[in-house]
Amino acid sequence: MTNNPILSICIPTYNRAEFLKKSLASAISQNYKNKEIVVCDNASEDNSEEVVKSFKKKYPNIRLKYIKHPYNIGMVANWRSCLDNASGDYVMILCDDDYLSSNNYLSE
Repeated sequence: MTNNPILSICIPTYNRAEFLKKSLASAISQNYKNKEIVVCDNASEDNSEEVVKSFKKKYPNIRLKYIKHPYNIGMVANWRSCLDNASGDYVMILCDDDYLSSNNYLSE
């Protein structure tokens, strides 16, 4: 493992675009530089995809993976999909309706 391990923030989501905005913003604002964000969308029918695309456009230097399943695979399988798509040395699950309350959460 490197001195600066990659931290994967995994955000499983389903039809919670409004909450997802705050969750993504808190993940992106982390001052820990060696991070990736993995969003697994369980076939949302709201504008979750547009929310993620807008963050990718606004923050092109952030490693942000977006996986949208073509049909609802269930909550547990969606969480597993997040883990399977994470490439970090460490992983944290950040639910789509949660957020990190300080920008140094990961670094601490």
